[in-house]
This record gives sequence, C-alpha cells and structure tokens, in this order.
Amino acid sequence: MMGVVPGVGPSQVTITGGRVVGTNAAKMAVGQGASVTIINSNITVMQGRYFIFSSDHHIQFE
Repeated sequence: MMGVVPGVGPSQVTITGGRVVGTNAAKMAVGQGASVTIINSNITVMQGRYFIFSSDHHIQFE
C-alpha cells in the first residue's frame, strides 16, 4: 500500500504490461509520488507510453 509518510522515501512500483490497465496503474502510482518501472515486451506499446509519460521523471521503461 502506498502512502505519504514523513521521512520515508517514495514507493517503488513495477508494472508488467503497458496497455490500458498498466498505463492507468502507472498514472495512479505516479500521482501518489511513486517511482514506476513499466515492463512490456512490445516495443510499439512502450513507445506510445514514452510519449504519455515523457515529462515525468519517475517512469523507467524496460
């Protein structure tokens, strides 16, 4: 469970699959201040997600 606790660093979230559900999960996690890694085997999907999250520095793509 993610939450904002004083003195505790941001949560680290890994999401497998970057389509609709994975993208929404990433948006929610970033909105709560988490560092997010999205893992997907389809390069086309990952390129699309890069454009959605390119301004956010908490997203890592693999």
